[in-house]
Amino acid sequence: MSNIWPKRIDICPWGFWFSENTAVGTPSRLVVSAALSGGYLTTSSNQTSAGTYREYKVPLHDGTWTLDIIYTSVNSAGIVDTSLSGTIIDNDRDMYSSGSVQNVVASITGINISTSNIYTLRSEVVSKNPSSSFYGMRLQWYTFKRTA
Repeated sequence: MSNIWPKRIDICPWGFWFSENTAVGTPSRLVVSAALSGGYLTTSSNQTSAGTYREYKVPLHDGTWTLDIIYTSVNSAGIVDTSLSGTIIDNDRDMYSSGSVQNVVASITGINISTSNIYTLRSEVVSKNPSSSFYGMRLQWYTFKRTA
């Protein structure tokens, strides 16, 4: 039965729009040629408080996984926690930069899955850098890779 589970899972945040994800905040899709994924999903660039999030359902086989998150850092971005069915796997990811920097890759390694199941991947703005003007996030791509 294990051979039906994928060993690599790609999620395009700006491609999924309605039923595949849950959102709090005002999202919009932007096509950007310089982005590796061809664009990104952005929350409202003038989000004035934490709490904006995106969720996706992900089928993960038991084993060890790496998650790559590709995003665009900007002067209106917040600090983001990423969780898997309620367990934080990456916390306090500061997505702020003074200028727009696309294709930033954050690799989270050693994600241990003990039971094959459908999990909820969630990225949530929890605070902001003191230099950031708002609490936004610009997500380009997620890739899960099974490593063991």
